[in-house]
Amino acid sequence: MRTVHAPPQPAPVLPAPELACPSCEALVPASQRFCGSCGFAFAATPEKRSSLPRVPVSPVVRDTPSTAFAERQGTMPVPPPSSATPLGHHCLACGCELSPLTRTCHACGTFQVHLAPNAADVIVPPPPSVLVGSGSRPSSLPARALSRTRPALESLESPVLPEPEPEPEPEPAPKPEPPRWSLVHLLPDGSEKVVASIDGALDVGRRVTAVLADDRFVSPRHARFTIEGDRLQVRDLDSVNGVFLRIAADATAALSTGDVVLLGAQVLRFDALDGATLAGAVDGDTSVFGSPSKPRYGRLVEVTCEGTPRSTYVIGMETVSVGRESADLIFGDDPHLSRRHAQFRVVDGQVFISDLGSSNGTYVRLRGEASLASGAQLRIGQQRFRVQCAENRGDA
Repeated sequence: MRTVHAPPQPAPVLPAPELACPSCEALVPASQRFCGSCGFAFAATPEKRSSLPRVPVSPVVRDTPSTAFAERQGTMPVPPPSSATPLGHHCLACGCELSPLTRTCHACGTFQVHLAPNAADVIVPPPPSVLVGSGSRPSSLPARALSRTRPALESLESPVLPEPEPEPEPEPAPKPEPPRWSLVHLLPDGSEKVVASIDGALDVGRRVTAVLADDRFVSPRHARFTIEGDRLQVRDLDSVNGVFLRIAADATAALSTGDVVLLGAQVLRFDALDGATLAGAVDGDTSVFGSPSKPRYGRLVEVTCEGTPRSTYVIGMETVSVGRESADLIFGDDPHLSRRHAQFRVVDGQVFISDLGSSNGTYVRLRGEASLASGAQLRIGQQRFRVQCAENRGDA
């Protein structure tokens, strides 16, 4: 007889030993260091792992290649390899390949929040604490309070915000332009004419100003005008006859020795005195008879065209008026004087001069340099002028 031997049966496949997780009681292969469900960290050495409870398993016999995988005792059916461990997903921390259903990495224990984008709200358990005493569970992660989260696939990197555009620098405020001044010629018939604009500096004289070309009392370069801030400065260029400034109707001017005043056609030089009273004259042992002596505060000396003094008038009272009529000092033959033209007043030994509302005004010769306000009048030679700021031309 022919003996037929049966084909050898394949040896039963024994599943890898598994351990029960002390934290969530899930089955974990003995070769893994972390639980795939809760992230519990197992002991590193085999001696410590042997102390954990093991789950008894029975061998699974695969009859044929097409036969489905047998069920483990006390567990869910094991899915086929094609769906049980699909790869292509990596741990966020260590890069180990994981199943998309794995919540924690079996290599480093990191919770994989980005592997379940469509899951409902889940409760993320706090990491198990290290075994201390009988009532706690071991863990290699610090304890954390219970929180709720929704896993998502969004990138864990912080979004890059666009840099704010730099604010435009404010434009510098425009520098205010200096005011523009003009020199107005006051004609004898009462009309006015602008003869020059003063933008920086302006020299006037017989050789540089047309309206002064025929005035023989004007020097070739007589005066200079300059702008300083909002004021106009005038300076006498060592002229022969000088620059005379008109005293405003409500103003006074203090006089010092050598000052020259112009009243109508009269040119008077002022000399200050100490206000003392002179002793009476004596002829031998006899006193000279005469009018009573008065204090002498100052004197006025007529300056003639010949260059020699003519008459001298002593200021011996606190107030002395000058005019064509009704004055203390009268010049009856001067038609340019008003009836009461000007007044000299003594205050604490100082002599001041003021205008009494005259038609032609009272002038004092400039010494060196002076500051002019808009509307100020001055006399150069026989010509009268007014300086006017462009901002106040409407006041002319």
